[in-house]
Amino acid sequence: MTLQVPYIYQSRTDATILIRGTPTPIHRGSRTMGGSESTDPTATVGSSSAENGLGDISLSASFTLLEETEMTPRILIQLYAKLPSTDEQKGLGTGEFGWGGGLGAGKEFGPWAGYAEALYILPGSSEVYLLDPCWEWLVSLSYRNGSGPRPGLALSGRSAPFEGTEDPLELKLRFSGPIGEQASYSYYVVRGLSEASPDWGIGIFGYLDF
Repeated sequence: MTLQVPYIYQSRTDATILIRGTPTPIHRGSRTMGGSESTDPTATVGSSSAENGLGDISLSASFTLLEETEMTPRILIQLYAKLPSTDEQKGLGTGEFGWGGGLGAGKEFGPWAGYAEALYILPGSSEVYLLDPCWEWLVSLSYRNGSGPRPGLALSGRSAPFEGTEDPLELKLRFSGPIGEQASYSYYVVRGLSEASPDWGIGIFGYLDF
């Protein structure tokens, strides 16, 4: 199980909304006022100034359906829930409950490890945002070099949550490694490959196993 509690700073809020941590362009007509569709993209969230605060808290769980064998990959069931912990007017999240689920598969080949997953997400809509259900997918390959940093490369994408926008597509270079016996770190650089993805992104985070 994984709990994410993000604190977010975004330099501009009138053109994007963060969906599962990714800035996503807002299409004209994708917002509403009083329950009716608006053609003005700044009808309800019009600030172009910087915003910061708590994003949508999410809880993910993975269950092993089939263990990995010499010939077959490990198969996982993925479940996802999002709590409305942010102010939707700030553009830092939808401010609504969201749900999702899917499957993942992983296999190790000596020092190499491959992984792939696909999830169907119901992001939750409100009077501010009309979001379509969407598919998310990811494929990754990583290399384990003893106890040193573990490099990895991942390609991820999503079907567009707003009608008339492009599908996000991103390439991520990641390095991770252990910190003692129960903790680990990871940092990454992201390059957007479509108009619906940020041009560049960087991040760092840590894990603590119980």
